[in-house]
Amino acid sequence: MSWNSNPPPARGSRITASPISFGGDSGRSTPASASRPGARPPARFANRGAPFSTVAANGDDDDVGAVGELTPRALDRILRAARSDGRLNLAHRGLRGSVPAAVWHMYDPPSDADVSLDRARRPDASAAWWEAVDLTRLVLADNLLEELDPKIAQFGALEVLDLHNNRLAALPDAIGALERLVNLNAASNKLLAIPPSLASLANLTVLALNDNSIAEFPAAVAATLTKLTSLDLGHNRLTTLPDLSACQFLATLRVPHNRLPALPPLPPSLRDLDVSTNLIAALPDAWELPVAERIDLRHNRLAAVTTLAAAPRLKELYLSFNQLTAVDLAPAHPALLATLDLRDNKLAAVPPAILDGKSLPDLRRLDLQNNDIKVANPELGFLPLHSLLLEGNLIRGLPRDGGTVALLAWLRDKMPAPGSVGCSPWSLRPRGPRVPVAHPDADAARASPSRTPTPTLPAEPTPADEAEPAAARALTADMTRQGLTAADVAAMLAASPSLPASMDLSHNPLAAIPDLAAAFRSLTSLTLTHAGLTGALPATLPLPPFLESLDLSHNALTSLTAALALSCGTPAALHTLCVSFNSLGGTLATDWAAFPRLAVLVLSNNRLAGVDAGVLAATAPDLHTLDVSNNAIGRLDPALARVRGLQILRVDGNTFRVPRYDIVARGSDAVIKWCHDRLPAA
Repeated sequence: MSWNSNPPPARGSRITASPISFGGDSGRSTPASASRPGARPPARFANRGAPFSTVAANGDDDDVGAVGELTPRALDRILRAARSDGRLNLAHRGLRGSVPAAVWHMYDPPSDADVSLDRARRPDASAAWWEAVDLTRLVLADNLLEELDPKIAQFGALEVLDLHNNRLAALPDAIGALERLVNLNAASNKLLAIPPSLASLANLTVLALNDNSIAEFPAAVAATLTKLTSLDLGHNRLTTLPDLSACQFLATLRVPHNRLPALPPLPPSLRDLDVSTNLIAALPDAWELPVAERIDLRHNRLAAVTTLAAAPRLKELYLSFNQLTAVDLAPAHPALLATLDLRDNKLAAVPPAILDGKSLPDLRRLDLQNNDIKVANPELGFLPLHSLLLEGNLIRGLPRDGGTVALLAWLRDKMPAPGSVGCSPWSLRPRGPRVPVAHPDADAARASPSRTPTPTLPAEPTPADEAEPAAARALTADMTRQGLTAADVAAMLAASPSLPASMDLSHNPLAAIPDLAAAFRSLTSLTLTHAGLTGALPATLPLPPFLESLDLSHNALTSLTAALALSCGTPAALHTLCVSFNSLGGTLATDWAAFPRLAVLVLSNNRLAGVDAGVLAATAPDLHTLDVSNNAIGRLDPALARVRGLQILRVDGNTFRVPRYDIVARGSDAVIKWCHDRLPAA
């Protein structure tokens, strides 16, 4: 018997259109082609359930139902689209209890479906049910589903299954039939266990089971999911993890907020490891993480960390809220480390590898809050840190205002004077005889009682001195109020090269920036306040490439040139530039490309009328702090929010009326948000 048992029409007779609405559109029909005797439906549709159509019997075409409710017509249309592109998205549709039955019958043809292949007689090509695309992506997230029907197994072509944020208490064993699945997200449910059939998903690369109540991750599953690249088991009740070394492609492992007392063997492919908020008391003795870039061990029970040599490419290390008394960053320390979080531990001193200035050259953020540190090591002041936090220790006199910049300056000021012995917190050995620096006009200096004799500088280090820490030789040369000119300073340094890292030439009639490029390559901090500098700042600065801090405040500079660079032609290491309390006017449009590390720019108390945010964002994208307070800026450019690294923006004391004062008074976050909210849509 044929599926359509009606006899073929006689030649010339009219063919009656029969409904073939595969989308369930009850108010519309499509012409069917002539039936052929003996035609039968394909075997794949034999013995299936009811046809797909979910439209109410009364033919109501209204899509609007109760709030959050998916109406039959809307579901009908969604399923019709899913058959065309293989993607079904029912996320946030208010589905309750179980998945609508229509989903499991979405590929069933209607009982009156026409199987004719004659396209000429079937103008509505979309009604060709045999041309439906296999479902490859199913999203059921953000609903109130409590169970997943085993019929999920019929979607054997699925590659992505998203079930997160429901109320599922279990996954059916039938999920193991989805052998093509590569991404399974069942996070934020009420799962108590992982079905053993998950071991059949050999092609799985992303597995997210976080925010459930899972107590065990089966070893059989871990052994077979060898293609995993990301595994998230955070916020569960795990007390142990199986051996994960077979997951040779695993790059991200997240198991925070569990009850793990130890770490299992891990694959060397890991790049991001998060095991925070567990019960880990010690790290494995023989773990190898050669490509790891981020390790998070916060909120555990670690007493010591001595195995960081296994992670030579580490960039971020979080060890806060442990019981650490020692952290060994040597001898094979992670030289690329940029962020080190050690707050809320029991450290009695700063780890030595941090202080030498060479072991961690890329360190930019150091958090040592709430430890037992009693000595503020001056060596910290010479590190190129963007953020240094020392609050909550036993250190007296820490500056509370000015942030990291003020703290680093305070630490540098604690460096003992050259040749002094027994100065707290640490002492210098006698450095041997000093060699006085000959002043170009020494005779005149002796004849004139009003001129102060030229100060002496430390001699070149002896072989014995080379064994001293670098910071011990990084002394401050205080040459304030000496009546020196720029030529005097240049000649003095050429005659007696030395190794001070910080030089203060304030309150001298310099009139120009002295040429320090060749004579002082070790200089990292230079202060030229009240130095008689006038006019425009030179386009090429005769400064050493390693200079990190330059203070030109309290002068009479009138402008910054369109492009600044060093006379030596190399990129500058300058981190902080202060040109406050000058007479800068016009619009700041300086190209900072020659200063790729510029993070702090202070231009307060000048006469600036504006800031070219486009140039600033393009040439100083990593700028952290911009202070243009107390100027004459009449309009605040919202494009300042495009400076990607900007976190501190001070604009108070200007003439603009928008944003309002109450926004400015709330601080940098409020001002940056105001700017960001007014950026044109991309």
